[in-house]
Amino acid sequence: GKLRMFVIVVDDEGDPISTAGTRSNPLVVEIRNEIDGEQPSLPGEDPPEKCIVSTDCPPDFPGCGGGGKGDGGARGDKGWGATCDATAECRSGLICLNGSCEQDDGSGGDGGGSGGGGSDTGSPLNYVSLGLQFDLMGISSGNDVCGAADIDDPTNFADGPGEYLCYDSDGEFLGRPSEKGFNEIQGGLGFSGVRILAGYDRLLWKGLMVGGRVGVVAGGTPSDGDAERRYDQCVEDNGEDLCNDADAPKFDAVAVPLHVEVRASYMFLRTGLIRPYAFLGGGYGAAAAGVSLAVCDTVDSAGKLIKGQAASGGCPANTERNRDITAYQVAGTGFVDVGGGAIFAFHPNFGAYVELKAQVLLPTVGFTISPNIGPVAMF
Repeated sequence: GKLRMFVIVVDDEGDPISTAGTRSNPLVVEIRNEIDGEQPSLPGEDPPEKCIVSTDCPPDFPGCGGGGKGDGGARGDKGWGATCDATAECRSGLICLNGSCEQDDGSGGDGGGSGGGGSDTGSPLNYVSLGLQFDLMGISSGNDVCGAADIDDPTNFADGPGEYLCYDSDGEFLGRPSEKGFNEIQGGLGFSGVRILAGYDRLLWKGLMVGGRVGVVAGGTPSDGDAERRYDQCVEDNGEDLCNDADAPKFDAVAVPLHVEVRASYMFLRTGLIRPYAFLGGGYGAAAAGVSLAVCDTVDSAGKLIKGQAASGGCPANTERNRDITAYQVAGTGFVDVGGGAIFAFHPNFGAYVELKAQVLLPTVGFTISPNIGPVAMF
């Protein structure tokens, strides 16, 4: 890559008397890992030999680790990750790289030995993480989400929107809500569970990385309960006209608590305390979130018609208000996601990451806003 430098010449008193280049407009020299042909040399002289020991190096030369000519081997007390202008400010074993004290791997700052083709000195190639992802799912507004029965003829029943399923304390809700009472939700964000994810990313070239995440999903989905048994009992007691078949299989895909993701990332800074990045990915994983609501049910818990009940609590006559209902919206089972984050490198090989992603779920459309946090190992 390019070596950028500026020179300040000082007198015995330390006052500058001449310069070549400036910090904002430095001299630029192209550095190559390999040279074609003969090694360059001054006219009529042999090519220079490589530095053998640190005392052969100029002061503050990257990779020499201090002890260069003119500095007496004195080193500062700044630790890893501290800001610096010169290697002499850093503790022994560290070099000043890109404005911060970094581990001296002996590569001399030219990327040699990293195997990363253009990656920064000291920049790890492998990133292994274990994190928690918290999903906040966007829930759309809806009416008659638990289905609607004709108030005059409850046997005339229409199912609710296909992306919703309603549950009560016994499992899937098998009632027949009246079309003229409550049974609606307002849009917003609902908690959709936590994902425990193990991740791996590999730095390929400069800041470009590829990797993946795999893990399990905890929470966000309801229990089916004994809906099948309750339906069979309802049919036995009342006949099929007043009984709703259990619809819980819609949750089968969501009930598989699996998250598999592949992604491509770009890390903007690969050294230093804070290392920001952006990513784009996709994979397998569903989401579901619930909202509480009330309904005016035309049948009781055994599936029998409610008769002789006066209108009350906003519900029409011959219905019973039930507040113990949660409507779940289901989305997935595939997704694409985009987001960004940063690694806080508290140690050359360990740190923590935080990121925020937006997930679009398909083919049943939905979206989540998902913050992530966890430790990361770098090597």
